[in-house]
Amino acid sequence: MTACAFSPQPDSCCHEPSCELGYENTAKLTLLKIGEEKSLHICACKPWNASGIQVIKGEHYTFAYDNVVNWIDGTISSSPTKGWQGSTYQFLGQLVSPYRRSDKSKWYALVGSIGLKEDDVFFASDTDSVEMQNTGTLYFYANDKEGRYFNNRGTLSLTLSRVK
Repeated sequence: MTACAFSPQPDSCCHEPSCELGYENTAKLTLLKIGEEKSLHICACKPWNASGIQVIKGEHYTFAYDNVVNWIDGTISSSPTKGWQGSTYQFLGQLVSPYRRSDKSKWYALVGSIGLKEDDVFFASDTDSVEMQNTGTLYFYANDKEGRYFNNRGTLSLTLSRVK
C-alpha cells in the first residue's frame, strides 16, 4: 500500500455495467411493514446507493446478501460482511482504520446510513437485526476512504426485511 492509496481522487469511475455513479433521488419512498422485504442492487463504486426506503426510529431490519460479484477495493479482495480479506490486509486495515469513512464496520464492509450524512450509520450485518436510530431514507456504501471510490469494483443484491 503506497501513500497514493490515500490520496483523494474523484469518485467518477464505475466499472460495473449495471451501476451508474451517484445516488438516485427517489421521488416516492417506500415504508416497509413488518414481514415485508425489498431487494436492492448495491454498487461498490457508488459513494451512496439509494434504497428508496423510508425507515422510522425504533424499527428493526435484517439484511441478506446474495450474488456478491467481485467485491474488490483496488486490488484487495473483500467481503461486504467481513471487509478486507487476508490476515495482512486485516492487520493493515487496523493500522489505517482512522481513514475509513465509518468506524461502524471494517474496511470495505457494507455500511447503511439514514440520510446523506455520516453521523447516523450502521454496519449492515447479515447475522443480527439492526434497530434504526433515527427516521429518514436509507442509503448504503462500501466502507472506503472518501475520495477513493474510483477504484472500487463489485456489486451485490441486498434484501432488507423489516422484522419489528
